[in-house]
Amino acid sequence: MGNRTRWLALALAVLCLSTGLLGSCGQEAKPSESMPEQETDTVEDQTMQAKLLNGTWDFFKDEDGKEIRFVPEGNRTAEKTFRQGEDLRTHICIPDAGQVIYGKIVLPLTFSNDLKTRNGERPYVEASLNGGSYFRTFIRDLIHNPEPYEHTIDMGYVLTDLISGQNELTFRTNVTEGTMTARVYESGDTDACILVYPMLFFKSSAVRMNVPGAWELQLDDKNEYTAYDGVGWYRTSFDRLKTMEDSQAVLRFSAVDYYAEIFVNDRFICSHEDGYSPIEINFADYPELLRPSGNELTVRVTDQSLDKNARFQIKQTLAGFFHDSVGINFAGIWNDVELSERGALRIGDLTILPDCRTGDVNTTVTLVNHGSEETTQTLCLAVADPEGQVLKKKTVEVTVLPNEVKDVPVSVRVNGFKRWQVSDPQVYGVTVSLNSES
Repeated sequence: MGNRTRWLALALAVLCLSTGLLGSCGQEAKPSESMPEQETDTVEDQTMQAKLLNGTWDFFKDEDGKEIRFVPEGNRTAEKTFRQGEDLRTHICIPDAGQVIYGKIVLPLTFSNDLKTRNGERPYVEASLNGGSYFRTFIRDLIHNPEPYEHTIDMGYVLTDLISGQNELTFRTNVTEGTMTARVYESGDTDACILVYPMLFFKSSAVRMNVPGAWELQLDDKNEYTAYDGVGWYRTSFDRLKTMEDSQAVLRFSAVDYYAEIFVNDRFICSHEDGYSPIEINFADYPELLRPSGNELTVRVTDQSLDKNARFQIKQTLAGFFHDSVGINFAGIWNDVELSERGALRIGDLTILPDCRTGDVNTTVTLVNHGSEETTQTLCLAVADPEGQVLKKKTVEVTVLPNEVKDVPVSVRVNGFKRWQVSDPQVYGVTVSLNSES
């Protein structure tokens, strides 16, 4: 038997429409075989090893929230097209690199959703500092506007590559077609910056903060955090799980409120704005970063604020209405943090669209290959009735290239089903699975 990765996604609201699921009245479909018990709306990988990193973390209160931006000299004058084979460069002076612990590279880019790459790879931008290793940032998740739109790309660098004096940044991409431009200075330098955070507050003693949990709810004798809307730093350490063959480590934050910047072993990994959606990091994208044990995880959290001059003014941010309505502005790592080991190929997303007239269940399965090799696997879609009996099943063979994100449409037609009604709700289940004998 080969590896079997199974994902379960129950279509509750999607498949149970008040207009009547999948068509008009007809004879009830006959079951053909049984499926696993279905209880809640979940996505599950049955071969995944995982553990929670919840517990008490070190916490540092950074009341100043100070950040320093080092930028090229001169004036911005024009825009330059950014493509594969057309690298961008910029030069930035850092007076004292020895004082820098945490920082990141910030590159403003204007692009739209028409970007294309060779072989269907995920679009990315890479940055190298002073000829060191390139650090890759995927930009696929940012592509949502049909018209060109400016995005800020945050990237990491190797701390030891930073020097006192003039630093050279080189940027490259795998984008071959589409609109993507960067601003440039009179000197030809690209508009980018190195942003660093002074760490003087780290010299003070850390407090212990529960994760998950909002810092406003973790009171001390002085009520120090109850009304604190500034910047807080979390820090903990973790060991890798016992790795499976060809497995990849994945770190997932279920939610961090509000703006999170994540560092692993002193290297910036990613930033995320939104206090309610998950953050997922696949360390296959950061080769040789993790150690078998003693990995340091640091998270800089910036809360929203009622201050009109704040970067994240609460009325202008996602879900700011919620804080207005309850009167408390919660912040921190308030949901689970999980470390797992997964296979290189995974199901990244599942979209289900039933047709109430024809009985078609139309799905789009997003496959993500984090591996370095092409893989061919069997994708199976099964639809079950409310009792868990399979009504229809379809399999397709799918080939996914290295580093590719591939949307695979799969549809089946179900006949003889029951409409969803308030007095008699019918919940149909959908299971999508990947099977490999390699």
